[in-house]
Amino acid sequence: MKKGKTKDKLNIVLDLTSLLDVILIVLIVVMCNRDLNTKQVDEVNAQLSDAQSTIEMYESHQEDLESIDDKVAFVTLYVDFDESDPSVRHIKMMIGDDLKGFEPFDITSSDEDQKYGELKENIDSFMTSHTDIPVWVTIDDANILYRDWEKIGSMMQDLKTKYPNLYVNDKLVIR
Repeated sequence: MKKGKTKDKLNIVLDLTSLLDVILIVLIVVMCNRDLNTKQVDEVNAQLSDAQSTIEMYESHQEDLESIDDKVAFVTLYVDFDESDPSVRHIKMMIGDDLKGFEPFDITSSDEDQKYGELKENIDSFMTSHTDIPVWVTIDDANILYRDWEKIGSMMQDLKTKYPNLYVNDKLVIR
């Protein structure tokens, strides 16, 4: 036998399999998240480029829309009546988006023919000054009385035969 100190060698075996499994799983999760974030960034960039192209399109068309009054005239007739007294009706003629030179007026049973004559003269004078562009007339008929609807419809039909550039919404024109 040997005398003295003897060193027993310890046989320690470290099993790194579970540690490697965990590291591999963490690596896979990080890489997948990176791919997802890249896809989201790509989607956002695609949406951003679509939005920028849409903005550019609207900006290019804005100049055309601002000069649309040179190409088409829009006339709107607002016809309304007093609910407390249906014999009093109100008519406003708007050109474009504001009242231009035409004062709103009231129609009563006593001056009905005179007021409709004034309205026809107003539209006629507007049409004579706009013979080179189309004129689109719409009637806000939400609160219009049937008798007014008939008179304005026949008036518009007469004006349509006189001016080929006059267009009226079809539901108003009596055929």
